[in-house]
Amino acid sequence: MAVKRKDKYSVILPTYNERQNLPVLVQMLHDVFTQEKLDWEVIVVDDASPDGTLERAKELQRSFGSQHIVLKPRAGKLGLGTAYVHGLQFVTGNFVIIMDADFSHHPKFIPEFIKIQKHTGCDIVTGTRYRSRPGLIGGVYGWDAKRKLTSQGANILADFLLNPGVSDLTGSFRLYKKAALAKVIETTQSKGYTFQMEMMTRAKAMGMHVEECPITFVDRLYGESKLGGEEILEYLKVEGYILYHFDLYPRMTRSWASLSSYFFLLNIILYVFWSVYIYPFHKSPLRHIPGPKNGNLIFGNARETILSPIRAEYFRKCMEEIPNEGLLRFRQLLNREILVPTSPANLKTILNDNVYDYTKPSNLVQLLRPILGDGLVLVEGDLHKFQRKHLQPSFHARVIKELYPIFWAKSCDLVSSLKETVSEPEIEIGVWCTRVTLDIIGIAGFGHDFSSLRNSNDEFVADYQELLEPRRDKAFFFLLNLIIPNWLTMKIPLWKVPKNMKRISQSLYSFGYKMANDRRNELNNAKLQDEKDKRKDILSLLIKSNDFTDQELAHQALTMMAAGHETTSSTLSWCLFLLAQHLDIQDRLRDEIRSTLPSPDEITISTVNATAIDTLPLLNGVCQETLRLYPTIPITARQVVKQTRLGGYVLPVGTRLIIIPWAINKHSQFWGPDAMEFKPSRWIDPDGTPNNTGGATSNYSNMTFLHGPRSCIGQGFARSELKCLLAAVAGRYQIKISRDLDTYYPDGTVTTKPANGMWLKLTEVPGW
Repeated sequence: MAVKRKDKYSVILPTYNERQNLPVLVQMLHDVFTQEKLDWEVIVVDDASPDGTLERAKELQRSFGSQHIVLKPRAGKLGLGTAYVHGLQFVTGNFVIIMDADFSHHPKFIPEFIKIQKHTGCDIVTGTRYRSRPGLIGGVYGWDAKRKLTSQGANILADFLLNPGVSDLTGSFRLYKKAALAKVIETTQSKGYTFQMEMMTRAKAMGMHVEECPITFVDRLYGESKLGGEEILEYLKVEGYILYHFDLYPRMTRSWASLSSYFFLLNIILYVFWSVYIYPFHKSPLRHIPGPKNGNLIFGNARETILSPIRAEYFRKCMEEIPNEGLLRFRQLLNREILVPTSPANLKTILNDNVYDYTKPSNLVQLLRPILGDGLVLVEGDLHKFQRKHLQPSFHARVIKELYPIFWAKSCDLVSSLKETVSEPEIEIGVWCTRVTLDIIGIAGFGHDFSSLRNSNDEFVADYQELLEPRRDKAFFFLLNLIIPNWLTMKIPLWKVPKNMKRISQSLYSFGYKMANDRRNELNNAKLQDEKDKRKDILSLLIKSNDFTDQELAHQALTMMAAGHETTSSTLSWCLFLLAQHLDIQDRLRDEIRSTLPSPDEITISTVNATAIDTLPLLNGVCQETLRLYPTIPITARQVVKQTRLGGYVLPVGTRLIIIPWAINKHSQFWGPDAMEFKPSRWIDPDGTPNNTGGATSNYSNMTFLHGPRSCIGQGFARSELKCLLAAVAGRYQIKISRDLDTYYPDGTVTTKPANGMWLKLTEVPGW
C-alpha cells in the first residue's frame, strides 16, 4: 500500500505491569510498520509498574532507537484516560494510534485501519468487536461470561442512551488524525476507562467522520488489567454526565425520571443477571458443594425456609437427606449463596480454630444492636477478646453457685403466682416464664428486682415483653433487614415496628446506663468494705473490677438482659411442653424433686444450693434434652472476613455461613436413630449420675451454646436457673397439653419462643 512519506504514525501505549508483553508487542509493531514502509514511533506511558516494565522499555529504546521508542513515565497509576492525554503531548506524527499493551489489540489490524482512513478520509477509525465486513470478522476470545456480559451490556446501554453511531463505544483500539484527537481531548472530562466512550460521543457531536474496522479482541496474556472498580464506577458517572449536561440528542431529556428509567434500569438488569444466574451457576468457586436441587432463580431455596412453620427444620431435613462431606450450599433470595457446616470438624474450624476469620454479618449486627447493645455477643476481634477476658470472672462457676438461693427464691415466687391461675382451663405459661426470668436477671444480674411476677403493668416490663413477643410483622422486619440496610428499614413510613424498636432500645439503654451509674455511686459511697462485699450481682462485680465505663456497662446490661432471660424463658416453656407429652417422665421427675428438695412453701431456702440441684439426674436430663431439642438460638450466622479454607474449599471474603444448632443437635449421625426423640435418659450414666455429653460423638454435636471463644459466657447461669425453675414448677404441678399439638412450634424472631404462646393446663399435686 503506497503511503506518502510525510505521514507518521504515533502509537500511545499506556502500561502497567506489562514487562512480559511489551517486548513482543513492540517487535510486532516494528514488523508491521516496516513491512508497510511507514514512519512510526511508540510512546510508552508507564504508571510506575512494580514489575519492571519501565526498565524493559529502556532496553527496547536502546534496541530500536529513541526515534522509535519514546519513554514518558508517570509517578503512579493515574488513570487510563490521563495516560493518553499525557502521551499526546509528545506525539510527533500526524496520525495517532491508541491501543492496549496486553495483546488484546493485535497490530495486524493497523494496516486495515490505515487503508480505511485513506479510502474515506475519515477523522477516526475505531475497532469494533461487534460487527464484521467481507474478509474481517469482529469477535472476542478468552473472556468469561461476566466480562462479555459487562462489555456488551455497557455498549447496549450506551447505544440506547447516547446513540453514538458506533457499535463498540467502549472499545479502545483507534486511529485518529492528530488534529481531531487534540480537538476532542481538550473537552473530555473523564480520566479512566470511560475516556474512550466520552471521546467518541463528543467526536460524533462535533460532526467528525468516524469509520469502523472489525477486530478480533483476545484476552491479555500477561500482566494486570488497568480496568478496576473505580473505572467501572466512572463509566456509570460519565454516562449520566453526558446525558445530563449536554443536549446531544433531542430524544433525551434532563429529567431525573428519564435518567432513572433508562440509565439505572439497564445497569440493574445486567447486575441482577450476573448475580442471579451467571455467578451462582457458572462462576462461583463454591458451586460444586452439594445442596438441594429445588428452588428457582428468584427465591433460590429461600421459599422452603420461609414457608416452613419452623424455618430451621428445612435445613435439618437437608442435612439428613443430602450426602455431603461437612458442607452444604443453599441459595437464598436472588440465589445468594449460603454455606451450612454439617460436621464437627468444620464447626470446630469456624468456632475455635479460625474463629476471628468468621464474624457476624454487618446487617445482622445492625439489626441486633438496639436489642443487645455493643456487648459481648456482637463485638468482634480484639474488643471481643478484651470483653470476654474481663467478663469471664463474673460468670465463674463459683459465682454462679452463690446465685442458686436467688434462683430458688424466685422459683418459689413463680409457684405461688401460678397458684392463682390453676383453676383456669388453661394458662399461657410462656408469659409467666418471661416474667420470672426477667426478675431473676434483674436480681442476679443487676441487684434490682423488677417484680414483674407481681406487677406486669410496669412500663419497662411491658416494653420488654413487646420487644420479644413473636409476631409476623417483626419476623418480616428481621428478614427485611437481612436484605436491605438497617438505616433504610428504620425509615419506612407508616410502619410501627421500626419506630417501636427504636423507642424500646433507647429506653433499655437509658435504663442500663442509669443502673450502672447508680450502682457505681452506691459502691463508691459505701463506708465499709463489708457493705461493698454484700453486692454479689454481676453488675456490681463488673463495676468493682474497674474494667468498664458506665457506657460500656450499659451495653453489657443490654446483652445480659436479652441473653440472660429470654433464652431461659423459652427453654422453660419447652421443658413443660415436653413433660406434658411424657407424663411418665413427669411423674418420675416429680418424685425425684420431692424426695430431695424442700417445698416452695417453706420459708427457709438456704438448704437449696448447687449441690442439691445439680445432683438430680433426671432433672439434669430433662433440662439437657430440652436444650438439645429446642436450642435457644436455632440459627446463627457468620461471614468470612479473610480468605480462608473450610472443608477443602477456599472461601472468598464475604462468603456467608449459617450455623444451625436446631439441625446439628438432632442429626442422627451424631445422636443415633433416636435423635428426634425426647430421651432424658441419654444424659444419665449407668450408675445413675448425671452426665453432660448425652452420648454424642463430639462436643460439636451439641451446639446449643456454641463452642470456643464465641460460646455463650452465661451458659452456666442459664442451666442453673433453668433447673431451679423447672424443679419448682414440675415438683408442684401436673402439666398437660390443652390444645392440638400442631399449634405448638417455635417462631420467635431470633429465639425458639413459641409461636402461639405455650398454653398448658396446670393442676396442683398435693403432698409437697
